Amino acid sequence: MEKKMKAVLALVCLLAVCPAFTACGKQMELSAENTSENTVLIRQDGTVEQYITEKFQKDYYNVGDLTEFAKKKISGYNEKADGKRVSLVSVQREKEIVTMLLEYQSVEDYLEFNSVSGSYMTAEEAEEEGILPKTLYSPSGNGEEIPLEEVTLDSGWYVFSLSEDTDIRFPGEIKYYSNAVLLNQKAVKAEGKETAVIIFKG
Repeated sequence: MEKKMKAVLALVCLLAVCPAFTACGKQMELSAENTSENTVLIRQDGTVEQYITEKFQKDYYNVGDLTEFAKKKISGYNEKADGKRVSLVSVQREKEIVTMLLEYQSVEDYLEFNSVSGSYMTAEEAEEEGILPKTLYSPSGNGEEIPLEEVTLDSGWYVFSLSEDTDIRFPGEIKYYSNAVLLNQKAVKAEGKETAVIIFKG
């Protein structure tokens, strides 16, 4: 009986603490508190968040005009796509820095809206289509190149490629990457000069 009571109390404590943390049962979100560079976040459900930050140094720069321009572009895209595929979440100005947060219903929407090349598919699909580079790097590989033929791809892995200068975050652990700078186990920096390819756990 005492063991059951302890288990119940532990569960009650967990439920009480959980709402205090935004990450508890909720997907990662981009914000000024956790992001300082242009960043793309691939969510677990395949939707995308984009955090854009730019310097706004001139007095005549108008955040309202920027917001209206973004809304007009988004409205045009959504009308063409026949649905709400892109959303403007927020536009904020802090001194000389302006940040904008957008949300996309799919990676394809993000790529098309921003007119950048890239792809998102399972590791098996990427292997079949031959889009994987001949050599890769592992987060734990000490910077040594790994030939593709020595890599065993898991069915639960995904491949994201992008030709754009931006940080990229993933919901799961990065397994391999190419043409990017590793920031941590879940993020890389793509420089846009070559197509970054990231294999990550879903």
